[in-house]
Amino acid sequence: MQTPISPDTLTAALTAAPGTASRLRADPLAAAGYITDVAHIHQYYSHLAPVMVSYAAALNGGAPAPLGDFDYCEIGCGNGLSLNLHAAVHPDARFVGIDVNPEQIANARRLAEAGGLANVRYLALDVASAEREALPEFDYITLHGVYARVREDVRQGIAAFIGRRLKPGGFALVSYNALPGWAGLEPLREMMRAYTAGVPGIGSLERARRGLEYVRYMAERNAGYFAHQPGAKVLAEHLQGFDLRYIAHEYFNEHWTPLYFSQVAREMKEVGLAYAGSLPVETNYLEATVLPAFQELIRSAPSRTLAETHKDFVRDPRFRIDVYARAGAAAAPAEASALFAGFAFALTRPAEHTPLQGRAGEMDFTLQGALFPLLIAALAAGPRTLAELRADPQLADFDAADMLAALQQMVLVHAALPALRSAPPYPGAGAALGLSRFNCALLEYKLGSDDADELGLASSLLGTAVQLPRSEALVWMALAAAGRDRAADWLIAWLKARRASLLQPGPGGATDSGPVRTALAAADEPKRQVLHAMGVLEAVAPPG
Repeated sequence: MQTPISPDTLTAALTAAPGTASRLRADPLAAAGYITDVAHIHQYYSHLAPVMVSYAAALNGGAPAPLGDFDYCEIGCGNGLSLNLHAAVHPDARFVGIDVNPEQIANARRLAEAGGLANVRYLALDVASAEREALPEFDYITLHGVYARVREDVRQGIAAFIGRRLKPGGFALVSYNALPGWAGLEPLREMMRAYTAGVPGIGSLERARRGLEYVRYMAERNAGYFAHQPGAKVLAEHLQGFDLRYIAHEYFNEHWTPLYFSQVAREMKEVGLAYAGSLPVETNYLEATVLPAFQELIRSAPSRTLAETHKDFVRDPRFRIDVYARAGAAAAPAEASALFAGFAFALTRPAEHTPLQGRAGEMDFTLQGALFPLLIAALAAGPRTLAELRADPQLADFDAADMLAALQQMVLVHAALPALRSAPPYPGAGAALGLSRFNCALLEYKLGSDDADELGLASSLLGTAVQLPRSEALVWMALAAAGRDRAADWLIAWLKARRASLLQPGPGGATDSGPVRTALAAADEPKRQVLHAMGVLEAVAPPG
């Protein structure tokens, strides 16, 4: 039952809690306005993947950064789920994660160690302190959300770090809460924070819970703010289902400043970087994201910065994911096909379920022409490069430009995605296939840290994560470890040892043999071939 909100409770919430100042002095991070008493959620973000950053730049005519041997830094890496996964699929590259929260860095290191990663380094520091470390120059510097959630001087320090540490030809990815989308919604955060600001003796999760309760109370009674801002009521309702850890970190940090694109572009320009593209992929296509009535205005803009500014006032985004390149980097190849020569392309689902229609942004698209079914058939066995597709006899009637345009359209409508490398031939039904060491470690790590029914497993071919039902991932791990005859007993024992259940997320579930055997029966040969083609199942030693 919901606890009623009384005038006395509200008065207490607006009164400074005794001892607050002394607690802040004891915790300099808390004094700086950061949430430190609870770690952030364990979340993977595909837009931080090198393959996605380089693909966005290539769509805009930029020469891709290396996808094999490179140096990569993530600022504000949190629990390191994204960084560790990217380190796992790029064994020849080197990764550095920086975060001010020691608990999150400890979580990241624990997963890296369990997954056998020797190419990732974590620093429990702020960016200013990290500058004093022996760090290389980087081909990629990424940060998710951090840029708009720190003080202005810290933001300037981040920009300066990027300016000093990014290699020529390298890319910085900056994602941030954006204006004008947040303009009418900012008070929602202030409502949550103000209501709980002075309540003594409660931690960040309880503040988040009470803040959500308060905005729901106000929205349900149509308080004036919600009456005048219907979008705020929708957001208030939407947030009720979010993890409290997410709410605490996203809405209760002291510093929270949504930014206009033009401001971020200006700050990047001051350190020698220029705008090079955006993610998701559809944001690079005017036809997919802007109504026809506004397209000519944007096409006629005298600069890319002004064009993006026009787009934001048309689209009203609350979040942007932008790629910046070192200004004056080496010129890109003249032919578009050369820009994409280093990418492979993969289907997002089995070929027989790949549609010829899809939605991108605000538009519905149909993939018309004889080329698309042929490309889908050619990619059925896994990712292939443009050069490999051109050598396919079934595609001999189409030139490179036609094939590249078709592949890009498939990526636009989420029928395909850019990938790191081609799939090896399927080794046959008798070959031993299983999850990588990192994916096994990730599976166990997520058992104890998350309640998600699905998780993203690292794909050595795609360079990103493949979402798989938790139960299915456990089954494939068991099959590789024990073989089909003994997999059920092995998995039941494995789950019991961890007080976990196959179907019920979180600790403490009962493990029945029925669901385990049903899940094993569903792990058939066609699914095995699909997961091999997507780079999730790979060659392993046969079970002993």
